[in-house]
Amino acid sequence: MHNLIPAVLLVVLTTGITWADEAADRQAVMDTDREFAAYAQEHGPPAAFDRYMADDAVWLPINGHAIKGHDAIVNEMSKGPEYELTWAPEEAEVSGDMAYTWGKYTVRFDDEEQGMVTGYGKYTTVWRRQSDGNWRWTLDIGNPSPPPTKDGQ
Repeated sequence: MHNLIPAVLLVVLTTGITWADEAADRQAVMDTDREFAAYAQEHGPPAAFDRYMADDAVWLPINGHAIKGHDAIVNEMSKGPEYELTWAPEEAEVSGDMAYTWGKYTVRFDDEEQGMVTGYGKYTTVWRRQSDGNWRWTLDIGNPSPPPTKDGQ
């Protein structure tokens, strides 16, 4: 019986540490996604995606084929008219050195025929912790949604 008490305490303590680590990692990923969004507001989406991207990232653009690799993604995001992209993460989950966030976005751009166009959507970003401890996105996908309703949905 005396041998059982230390074993139970060890399990309880290590489980508590794991929960605390996961909560801290979830917060770190949410904070990184928020910093990423703020950087996009200040410097534009291509610069933000460049700064927070892992070298081997994959981008799954709306109505397009997968684009692989840092330089190819930055090049593709820099094409076309300027646009404003804002987003906010709603949740994050972490498992070891991998994590994901999801949230909602708004995109605005000036169309020659329609004038100022505003679109809404949701996104998922997969993150990987780098050797320096920073989180960088490795997979990003978004898709359109109807405009938000009065209750925020």
